[in-house]
Amino acid sequence: VSSPRRFRAKILSPTKLTVSWKEPKGEFESYKVIYSTQPGGEQTEVQVSKQETKLLIKDFDPSKEYNFKIIAVSGKQQSKPLQAKHEAQRSGVEIVQSQRTRDSGVTQENEISEAEDGFMCKTPAIADIVILVDGSWSIGRINFRLVRTFLENLVRAFSVEFDKTRIGLAQYSGDPRIEWHLNAHTTKEAVIDAVKNLPYKGGNTLTGLALTFILENSFKPESGSRPGVPKIGILITDGKSQDDVIPPAQSLRDAGIELFAIGGGEPAPPPSSVSPPRDLKTSEITARSFRVTWTHASGQVEKYRVVYYPASGGQPDEKVVQGTENSVELNYLNSLTEYQVAVFAIYRSSASEALRGSATTLALPMVNDLELFDITHSTMRVRWKIAAGASGLGLAGSSLYEPRADSSGPKPESFTAAQKKAPHRAAEEFSADRNREI
Repeated sequence: VSSPRRFRAKILSPTKLTVSWKEPKGEFESYKVIYSTQPGGEQTEVQVSKQETKLLIKDFDPSKEYNFKIIAVSGKQQSKPLQAKHEAQRSGVEIVQSQRTRDSGVTQENEISEAEDGFMCKTPAIADIVILVDGSWSIGRINFRLVRTFLENLVRAFSVEFDKTRIGLAQYSGDPRIEWHLNAHTTKEAVIDAVKNLPYKGGNTLTGLALTFILENSFKPESGSRPGVPKIGILITDGKSQDDVIPPAQSLRDAGIELFAIGGGEPAPPPSSVSPPRDLKTSEITARSFRVTWTHASGQVEKYRVVYYPASGGQPDEKVVQGTENSVELNYLNSLTEYQVAVFAIYRSSASEALRGSATTLALPMVNDLELFDITHSTMRVRWKIAAGASGLGLAGSSLYEPRADSSGPKPESFTAAQKKAPHRAAEEFSADRNREI
């Protein structure tokens, strides 16, 4: 018989405590709940029907510690107990530590159970709070539901009004986005409704980029940030960033924004078949593009996602190819720029770790073999070797003649060709009698 799971406890009143659990997998007939108190050592055993997954204790004493064992029963067989401890009340928030014995090991879960009125921030201070939520694949859909629940409880703790605390939220993965600004919702209920409808984004985990994003977009007057009001950023993530977070975090601190990070616990375990691609190589490097090639990951890969961005910082781009492909050309790049590249294998319900590499684009090709010919007293012609890939040409020149300051002779002349010339035009005629564009 499998064990019950996920113990919870909630104080309903000074004399009432309700405990609940999640039913076990498989067949069973009923539950047996055994609990004792400390000090005192009194033990109580209660039979609970299969249809019920909770028990109300009507003679609850908040000054005592309660130890629980919840057992699933099937005929003469019993499951290993779900063991949990509800500590004596110290404040409005109680810590409930539960243990579930499985096989030879013990898995521990920690949860927070609210008192009847819930946790409330009692300080009269106001603040502009921007929550940054990791919505990447490493969080997982199941854990993201827990994130929503945590956010709802977090919002309930504050006095959310237009002239009190304001709460904005951004979600990020490969590219951050604003879910709502600080001035979007003026009541606590409106923010909670927005939290309940927060969609799961999915994608990569570029936390550094997201921190820069909220600095540039969320903490602005047009977004509802108020002068003279404390600024707070709350980052909720599983802790695995694919880019550098230190410089963006320092920029937030330098701007007077206090940043808190909350770890989301263990990320959703990927399937055993998930593995990253291997052997990243770059080739066909030009000033504006290069090709990325890799060895296929194992398993049923649906797609590959290739993320690339300048190593010095900047907005990442990405390309997605089918799982049968193992090469892609990255184009429209900047010349003489180092790019960081990450390749992810995308499976049906998760993504692999990144295969990483880098490449630096070449310099733009230069015009070669410049030659002056057909020179007269007022004109000359110029020709050159065509630069590969050029979409236009700009020409400029000036006279080398420098008369003395007291000279009454002619002043130096210059000529320019500021407009773009067709790249196939390899010769131009200049007139040196005046400045003019050709």
